[in-house]
Amino acid sequence: MTIRKYRMQCCKGLILLAFLALAGCRASHLEAMWSDAPVLGLDDILAPTSASKSLAIHQLERRIEGGRTGSDAWCASKLRIAALELELASADRAERAAREVLATAPAASPEAQSIAGLLLGRALVASGKSTEARAAFEAAKRLAPNSRLASTIADDLAAVSNFEPTRATRVDLISRATWGASPGKADRMDPMGTPTRITIHHSAVFCTESPKRIFEIARIFQRTHIEDRGWGDIGYHWLIDRTGRVLEGRDMRYQGAHAGNNASNRHNIGICLLGNFEPGHAERAQKPSAAQLDALEGLVRTLSTAWNIPTHQIFTHREIHPHGVGATACPGVWLSPFVESMRTRLRQEWTAATH
Repeated sequence: MTIRKYRMQCCKGLILLAFLALAGCRASHLEAMWSDAPVLGLDDILAPTSASKSLAIHQLERRIEGGRTGSDAWCASKLRIAALELELASADRAERAAREVLATAPAASPEAQSIAGLLLGRALVASGKSTEARAAFEAAKRLAPNSRLASTIADDLAAVSNFEPTRATRVDLISRATWGASPGKADRMDPMGTPTRITIHHSAVFCTESPKRIFEIARIFQRTHIEDRGWGDIGYHWLIDRTGRVLEGRDMRYQGAHAGNNASNRHNIGICLLGNFEPGHAERAQKPSAAQLDALEGLVRTLSTAWNIPTHQIFTHREIHPHGVGATACPGVWLSPFVESMRTRLRQEWTAATH
């Protein structure tokens, strides 16, 4: 072998070693990125992620294998798994992960147990087990070591406590915490008292079925109502998206801001279907989806039953507006007929049930 060839071989070898070293560093960086240990804290456990949730869960499960059961690091990984499973709509898996943390008490800290109770409650809500969810939230709230965590749990508890699915169609309920609501300003709101009527609205804004976009719209509504209009919270108590999911709006303990004035809002539950159901305006119009209408009827049945609200106290916005029927077109020509037919069905059913 000539000296020149020998030098070329050495150079190729050095280049290959450098490449392998760089690739190894890159792989190590990616591995570290995926396997960063979560911190035991509400914001870290619930933090959104744009990465693969399934891969993140896999990495967390690998980390747990060598951890001490009940330690903060072990609990943080388990709770992060529960939160990611909820995002993947795997309520049963989320429930199982949360229960595993609770089963390690008293080794698990009060904060770990409290967050576990919160996630357990959300998993139970997603499975339609409202009674069990309420118990989980109540236990979690008692253990909460700080006001931030206690407030978040209280929001979820209020949502499930204000919604008793007695004789209703099952409703997919989304809590304030899930869609990212800001805390309401109680000093700007009046107590609701016992609800005696229901008013149905449309948002008058074209809406898609994207959960991310729907949550953004709900946050925009809330921000506009609080910052621009000076209200204490979003004006409606419930919002229904295109896929039939019911978003918890203003806490039912407080009177809404949706019907036109204080007298119209008094003891009045506000329900808003997201979408513009009044054609002929600049805003693009759309018809309410079948899922929205099913969810609306299920929600109205539930609320009416819970507070003995008769059908003649179920209104559209245009019917109850303080300036008369012509003051607003809400909830639009494509929703108003359904409300009338729904009232007729409910009236006939309840009349038959009492005879």
